[in-house]
Amino acid sequence: MTRYGMLINTKKCVGCFACRVACQMRNHLETEESFISYHEVEQGKYPSVYAETVPTQCMHCVDAPCQAVCPTHATYTTDDGVVLVDETKCIGCKYCMVACPYGARIQIEKTGVIEKCRFCYENGQPGQPPACVGTCISKARVFGDLDDPDSEISREIARTNARPLASDLLCEVMTMVWGPMIAWYLFLAGASAGAFVTAAFVEKKYPDSVKMRVAGRLLAPVLMGIGLIMLILDAEAGFRNPLRFAYLVMNPGSVMTLGVYFISAYMPVVLIVAVLELLKKKVPSWLTWIGGALSVAVAVYTGFLLGVVQTYPLWNNALLPVLFAVSALSAGLAATSLVGLIFDRHRFEQMWLVKKTHVILCVIEVTVLFIMLTIVGASTPAGAESVHMLLAGAYAPAFWLGLVAFGLVVPFCIEGWPVFITKRVETSITALVLSIIGEAGVLVGGFVLRFLVVMAAVPIAFVL
Repeated sequence: MTRYGMLINTKKCVGCFACRVACQMRNHLETEESFISYHEVEQGKYPSVYAETVPTQCMHCVDAPCQAVCPTHATYTTDDGVVLVDETKCIGCKYCMVACPYGARIQIEKTGVIEKCRFCYENGQPGQPPACVGTCISKARVFGDLDDPDSEISREIARTNARPLASDLLCEVMTMVWGPMIAWYLFLAGASAGAFVTAAFVEKKYPDSVKMRVAGRLLAPVLMGIGLIMLILDAEAGFRNPLRFAYLVMNPGSVMTLGVYFISAYMPVVLIVAVLELLKKKVPSWLTWIGGALSVAVAVYTGFLLGVVQTYPLWNNALLPVLFAVSALSAGLAATSLVGLIFDRHRFEQMWLVKKTHVILCVIEVTVLFIMLTIVGASTPAGAESVHMLLAGAYAPAFWLGLVAFGLVVPFCIEGWPVFITKRVETSITALVLSIIGEAGVLVGGFVLRFLVVMAAVPIAFVL
């Protein structure tokens, strides 16, 4: 059996970039696009310190994490161990990019496809040798069959005691490939699920509150629809070739594919319920139960979508799905409560159980968030750096003001005061304005939470 690999002797590499130029020419890449990146790493101890140039590219991992998360099976491994990308299936979701601990994947600007080093694979076999190996002036690169003990690469590995780049300590911060668009999707999907659950709760406990029930059931498909539009716009290759989205059901081992299953079942249910409400028809209780179960699945899934990515400690923990689920319920409750405040205030002010639930959700969210950050901060240097960025770094203002103050503390105080302190219905205009501010704060905080979790995540990157 043949398993191809490449050895790069960093002691021989002079950092001339010839390999990168050859790679760009062979793969018809733009000048700013490259499958090879370079990193300066300090070696030795003072006073014998020197810089070592470390070229990095796709490691063609056994059980590649990028392949595991790919929802369309666009990423696959050949029988000879080369990890390739089928550009006709790639939707450009960037899930593989965030899953790669080496930052070895790039998005091709012209097509939106996510690509990587393929060992110059053509016509069923890699380049003999690949372009980067053939052009290396210092002979730092050796390519061949790892399973053949007599091959040049096997002999060189044995001679130099070479080892793969590790991925357990922080070396440098890679650029986050997901951005605000994904944060919006995560927020809107969660709020949609929370709105549907809120509507079911209101129907059960407060059957006379028709406007809030209807609002929750109408908000569910609208918010999810907007979120899906955000997701499609972010998946550039799929947006340019919409038929590729059909491949999203191909890999049930991918969390994104499981999410597609949940949403594909969730959307028809909430749409049917919304139509029945518009037609003033009674919604069967069994349909509400199904919608509620699917809502919980969607809310939790948004956390698992990030949680399975081992590259980012801020994501890869058991509490993130719990945090996102609680936040989703809180956001959905806030959205429907705004309707109740504005259009049916008299009934809404009597809904003490709804108000208490709102306060309790704030407490749970703060608790889960605190525990999660404590665990993440103590896990790895990358986790500690993520927490530092949130608490005292670049994202500290958004964290303390947008999430903690406006998104959690203010709603807690506004809702908790009449419910637990005065224990009386507030009917003044001031109380109305404050209540609207509180509900809006929950929504703002819900989005800021997703934005910060996406943007402040520091990856565990390679070291020598």
